[in-house]
Amino acid sequence: MTRRKRILVLHGLRLSGDMQRELMSDVLESCSGQDWEWTFVDAPNEATGPVRRITRERWPQGPYCEWWNATDQADGTVKYVGLERTLDFMREVLSEGAPYDVLAGYSQGGTLVTALTALGERTDFLPAERGWRAALLFNSGVAPRDPELVPLLADGPLQTPSIHVLGGPRDVLYEEQKAMLEHWSAPGRTVLEHAEGHVPPSLAASGAVVAALADAIERQLS
Repeated sequence: MTRRKRILVLHGLRLSGDMQRELMSDVLESCSGQDWEWTFVDAPNEATGPVRRITRERWPQGPYCEWWNATDQADGTVKYVGLERTLDFMREVLSEGAPYDVLAGYSQGGTLVTALTALGERTDFLPAERGWRAALLFNSGVAPRDPELVPLLADGPLQTPSIHVLGGPRDVLYEEQKAMLEHWSAPGRTVLEHAEGHVPPSLAASGAVVAALADAIERQLS
């Protein structure tokens, strides 16, 4: 019996898994006819910095979680406070049950997907059989900057097939999103773009992009 394809989704900065599921409701609706299992998890760190006003207004109950807090250091580097706990947590999550087929992330979660893929390809972070078949990045515009992670991207583009959903010029990280593409191998890279800014695409405003995304995921999982 063929098992269901598994997709693990990592939320954005100071959100939660349930919030991310709601943000991606149109994407999930578009993919509802597929036998795919979507899993949303909460980051292991409580928010240690300000939560956006729009987030607090929409989800006043929280919880607000972060994969890390990017903190500028005196030597000019950026330390990801909470990164070690996050990596331990992700190693555990990725080792449970059947392997995940797609690792997806939004905003900060997309940066983590890039870091985890680099760790998976270039270190013994996980056994090879626990690796994922493709990466999916929504509005992910900042490449990993912590000194622990930066060297992992020095050996050229990652070879894992990838799907990138850019938010267009209205996205505050649009230029960084385009630069992020260079960390992923061009032959295995699918790039989609909408005009809604720093949010996943919606059916109402970006129906063609949502449909193209569902097709791109299906191609990776077929």
